Parts: sequence; C-alpha cells; structure tokens
Amino acid sequence: MLSFGIQDIMMAVSSRKTGFFGTSLGFMLIQIAIYAVLAVFIFNWKISLQPVTIAMLIFCGLASAASLFGYNKGLEVGNISIVATIGGMWGAITAVLGFIFLGEKITYFQIFYILLIIIGTALVSLNLKDILKLGTYRLYKGTEYALMATFGWGMYFFVMSILSSKLGWFDAAFLVAISTVAFMSVYGFTTKAKTKIKRSSYTLLFLVALTSALGIFSYNLGVISNYTDIVAPISSASPLVTVALAAFFFKEKLSKNQMLGMALVLIGLIMLAI
Repeated sequence: MLSFGIQDIMMAVSSRKTGFFGTSLGFMLIQIAIYAVLAVFIFNWKISLQPVTIAMLIFCGLASAASLFGYNKGLEVGNISIVATIGGMWGAITAVLGFIFLGEKITYFQIFYILLIIIGTALVSLNLKDILKLGTYRLYKGTEYALMATFGWGMYFFVMSILSSKLGWFDAAFLVAISTVAFMSVYGFTTKAKTKIKRSSYTLLFLVALTSALGIFSYNLGVISNYTDIVAPISSASPLVTVALAAFFFKEKLSKNQMLGMALVLIGLIMLAI
C-alpha cells in the first residue's frame, strides 16, 4: 500500500510529462534491469514451468500491460482523483475472485473491515467539492481507461497470487515482468508508438520502477502468508498514501469526506491486523 501510494504520485507526473506509453514501457524496462540484478541471488534457476503455469504467466503479462497502459493513459488525459479512485478498486475484484475460486474463508467481521477500506479508499480519492465544479466532460474523461486498469489489475493480482504460491514471490514477479514487457514491445512495434523519454525523466522512471517492484514483492509475500481477499484490499488502499503525501508536500487541503475516508481506511487496516 505504501509503495503503490508513493508510486502513483510519481507515475501521474511522468504520464503527463512522458506520455502513457513512454512511462509504462520506460519504468518496466528499468524494473526488469532491477529484477535481473536480483535474479543472480534470488531466482530459482532450476524452476520447472508447466503448460498451465506458462499460460498464467502469459495472461498475467497481458493483463499487466493493459492495466498500465489504461491507468497511465487515464492519468495523462483525465482527472487524477477520478482515475485513481476507479483504478484503486482492483482490490475488490481480486478479493472476490480469491473468495470464489481459491475457497478462502474469512469471517463476517473481516468482510466488514474490508468494506470499510474499500469505501474509505473511494472517499479519500475524491474531493466532492472539486467534482461538483467539474463539467461532465472533465468528470468522465479518462474513465474508460481507468476501468480497463481496474479489471486488468483485478485479474492480474488474482493470478499473481496463484503464481506466487507456485513459483515463489520473486520468481513470479520476475517472469510476469518479462511477459509484460514482451506485450508492451509488441504493442509499440505494431502501433509505432513514440516513447518521448527525455534524460530528465530517467530518475523519475527509476523511482517509479523501484516503488512498483517493492509493492509487487510485498504483495506476493503477503498472499503467500495470508488470504488474497485480505491482502488485496489493503494493497489497493494506496490512494490513502497518495493523498496524504500530496497534502503534506504540496500543501493540498483535505476535504471532510477525504478525512472521513482516511479514518475508515485506518480503522479497517488496524482491525484486520489485530
């Protein structure tokens, strides 16, 4: 949650500076380089990949690429609060998939706390006063891209949970990243998309890659030791971190509904941890 929240701020800046494709491919290539260095010490080189596992890696890479394209495109053209709110709902989709297909059993109290986190995340991300001032065009611009990211990440993190249990937390992240970059490269080649990456953007993209890697590693370690339908909603509550950092560093004022949302998320997180 902390890593994804920090990543979102830098990704929003990069998407408007470099474009959705340049940001997505740029930070993923840097992330692959980070993984490659770590692979020397962590990767299981004797790993055996079954056809089903390979199919899941391919699907996960496709879902990851589509989600990153959608989210960064939404940040580039739409209202950041709207896009972040919709994109942050992936945790609910992953939780439902985990509950249905993985047979994970959680208590009614845990379900209630998860709902608190999801509702609180939505309230944190949206400043209702600003939304009322927006025209219909600005309000809905980028929504379709955010929805693509939501459903893509929902399936991506669900399959990642399965891959982490099969391959390990690092191997799953590394192999899925390779699959993701492969799909991005095919998209770039077929559409002749321009990256427009400037030297001044390299540091920002490195930080996006680093925080993204930390977030994925943490998620994979989390689902190995706990239920997906608990870890996913917590991880997707990253807008709490994004908004809090924006308020601290950029002196943005928080609305009453945002403060209420923060309180609900914190209550949900604390109660799930007890």
